[in-house]
Amino acid sequence: MVALQLREKQVNCVRNLFRRQLSVPLHDSKSALKDYSEWESQHDVKIGDDSNELAGLPLHVATAYKKALEMCSLRETFEEKISEQKQKDAECLQNYLASFLACIGHVHSCLTTPFPIYGPWKLILEYPSHYVWM
Repeated sequence: MVALQLREKQVNCVRNLFRRQLSVPLHDSKSALKDYSEWESQHDVKIGDDSNELAGLPLHVATAYKKALEMCSLRETFEEKISEQKQKDAECLQNYLASFLACIGHVHSCLTTPFPIYGPWKLILEYPSHYVWM
């Protein structure tokens, strides 16, 4: 009896999460509705039919879903512009990283090649270090 009540409580929590997700204007709202319909069919609740994909949904959920789709369609042009800008930024970043890695390679080759030391630096480097601390 208690296990059945806990199971019903869990099903209601998942159902509420799906319904909240349907009311948020996301790009993949239609796939969320499909997932919700499949999940409800596993629990013997039919959502949608041939003529209306929202048949079987409570009225407030269907209204929120329609409003979310409308908001998503209004934002679609802006999101496309942002995604185009992100691609340009990604290309710019890729070019920067390529030039940066080339610069690092050049610095590394300069640092690892042996070079002669002349002048006063040679005396300082050859001076025994234990005399410095005395």
